[in-house]
Amino acid sequence: GVSDAASSDLAGGYDLITVFEAFHDMAQPVAILAELARLLGTDGSIVIADTKTSERFEVPPTDAFEAYHYGWSIMQCLHGGLQGGGAGTGTVMRPETLRRYAEAASLGRIDILPIEHDSWRFYRLFRDERPTLDSAANRPSASPSSRSSSSTPRAGRRRCSSAACTR
Repeated sequence: GVSDAASSDLAGGYDLITVFEAFHDMAQPVAILAELARLLGTDGSIVIADTKTSERFEVPPTDAFEAYHYGWSIMQCLHGGLQGGGAGTGTVMRPETLRRYAEAASLGRIDILPIEHDSWRFYRLFRDERPTLDSAANRPSASPSSRSSSSTPRAGRRRCSSAACTR
């Protein structure tokens, strides 16, 4: 079945929750991350794919693509993110901003995944501390004693995206 990710009666136990090109628009990012963390299963994680920007603010922007994102932020994303006293993250969300939100939501670790893409940066968040990925080998750099290595889906497990959850 499919469920609304905003449903208050949604139970936890998800292996993976995804948010694609939407997190920077959310007015209450810490509350959203805390709720997503509550829905995770023991070995679950959250993957956020969002706009790829430079690591830090620079004037003028280092490339035309970043200036383009500022335009979108002013015209659309920042406005929505300020609604109801929101954080106002906007399109140009830097990795450090997401790290601060994750820490405030009591998430134990955030990784930038080694996925090359011109427009998006991919993050993976965990509730607890995990071994970090060795980006060259794309494997854990420390022994993941509490982590399941199975890559095949288990029967009956739920999957959740930014819009809906499925079983």
